[in-house]
Parts: sequence; C-alpha cells; structure tokens
Amino acid sequence: MQMKLTVLGSGSFISGPERAASGFALKLPKETIAVDLGFGSFKNMQRSGIDCAKVNNLFFTHVEHPDHINDLSAFLFVRKGLADSGFSEKNQVNIFGGPGLKEFIEKMFRLFPLFENLPFKVKVSELEPFGTKKFNGFTLTTKPMQHRPSSLGLKFEAGKKSVVFTGDTEPNENLVELSKNVDLLVAECTFATTEAGGHLNARTVSEIASRSKVKKLLLAHFEPEAEKSDLKALVSRSFKGEILLARDLMQVSI
Repeated sequence: MQMKLTVLGSGSFISGPERAASGFALKLPKETIAVDLGFGSFKNMQRSGIDCAKVNNLFFTHVEHPDHINDLSAFLFVRKGLADSGFSEKNQVNIFGGPGLKEFIEKMFRLFPLFENLPFKVKVSELEPFGTKKFNGFTLTTKPMQHRPSSLGLKFEAGKKSVVFTGDTEPNENLVELSKNVDLLVAECTFATTEAGGHLNARTVSEIASRSKVKKLLLAHFEPEAEKSDLKALVSRSFKGEILLARDLMQVSI
C-alpha cells in the first residue's frame, strides 16, 4: 500500500492568505497521522475531509514556534467537543516531539484549564534525539536538526515506502543521513537565495537532496521571497530528481 501525504499548510509564519502555516497529514497502512499543526492547518484538515477524531498520533518537528504547533490547541478543543457531544469515540491522543515537549504541553494546559478535564486521555512522549520507535504499522526514526532545542527530523517508514520531514533546520549531516534514498523528502525551502541561520534555501535543499539520493522532493514552508522565485530551476541545479512545490490541500502519493 502506498502512503499518501496531504499538505495542510505549505507556508511559513509570514506567508500570504492562501497558505496556512506548516502542517501535514500522512496516510499510513493502518492510520492517518499529523506532522506539525501550524496556524490554519487544522481548518485545512477539516477541508480535506480527514476526520480529526480518527487522527490519534501527532508528531511535531519543534515546539518553540507557533507556525508549527499553534493549531494543536484547536485540534484538542474540537476533539473534546466531538467526544462530549457523542459524535466521536473517546480515543487517546498521543503527542510526540523533541526535548521540551512535556513542559510545553503542561504550560498549554495551564493556559486552557478546560484541557485539564478532557474526556479522553492525552499521552505526551519526548522522542530520543537519535532514536527508532516502532508503531502499529510504521517505524519512526529521529535525528536532531539545527534550529531550536526541540528540533527533530522525522523519518516514517511503512512497508517499502519512506518519507522524511525536515522541519526547520540549517544544513547538517544528520539530515543527509536521515534522508538517504527515501521515497519523499518534505523539505523546508524558506528562502530562494537568502542565507539565513536556522533555515534552508534552494541551494542547500538541492545539495542535501542530491547527496541523499532522494527519489522525490517536496518543497514547503515558503516565505515571500521564495514564492516569487523559480524554485524548481534553482533546486534542479544540483538535484536531478522530481521536484514538487507544496500548496495547501495538495496530495502526494509516496
């Protein structure tokens, strides 16, 4: 069975009104999971027809920035309403991320006291920076990225298919190793040519994808400079594989 990726948010924190902030839904053989839920991405989950009441595993590339985690509170609030009203099962929600995730969730629950009495269990797990974890139907491999203390690159494997999410990061060898020969690399390309700490641009994405020999590259997390540029032309200077430009509600088979 193929994986299927739905882009819930293809933008960054200053993208225009047609792009939600970073978010993805990944359909695996036995379930659909979410990877990041930046502002606007949860509404796109609803628009895409994905039943949020059946998305029980959430993964975050980092927690420090709202453009990757802001809609977690909306997700939990809607899940609470559906369960309280009898419209959904009271399934446990599992939240995964890097160092600092538990503290972040504890603070969020204090800000929203109604989350202290949710009708379902919430389990928060901090992933090992260099780790492999088996789930029901897929395997997750993690490596630390260079952006914020909690930043992790995430590699999901199911059957013979694989996909890596870079999150936000500077170029680094962990990302090259994590992405070796994957079927799809979902890479931030915040900038076209600007060299900025903590992020990738067309040149660095191209070099990483080429060195990693990825089969397909999906560019996302665009700032205005990137949106106005010919990213495919810039990235194809080094990477000769298939290049896709993310847009909200886009679906990609893996």
